[in-house]
Amino acid sequence: MSEQLNNSLHYNKLDNDPTKDHHNIVKAWASKWFREAKIIGEISELVTGVEPKSGVTYMAMLKPLNKCCGTAIERLSEKLPSFVKDTTNLIKKIEKVNSNFPLIPF
Repeated sequence: MSEQLNNSLHYNKLDNDPTKDHHNIVKAWASKWFREAKIIGEISELVTGVEPKSGVTYMAMLKPLNKCCGTAIERLSEKLPSFVKDTTNLIKKIEKVNSNFPLIPF
């Protein structure tokens, strides 16, 4: 894991935690989407109505895992279906999301 995290092609060391900055960006987007009726207020509140907390990466069974307990996406996953059957299912879900809100790079 240390080798992977220290690979500058994929990760950069930061001087500070940008979580609050990212949360402000998410709040701005959620507000915009709510005004444009692209999301409901409940979804907006799920991702913006928390004190921002960054996830944690740790090793388990020789694989890096990201723990997102207490983060905004944890609350979002409580309300939205998040099951992915296989790779084809994931690709279809990404295509569906991108057709409505082109956010996920393919």
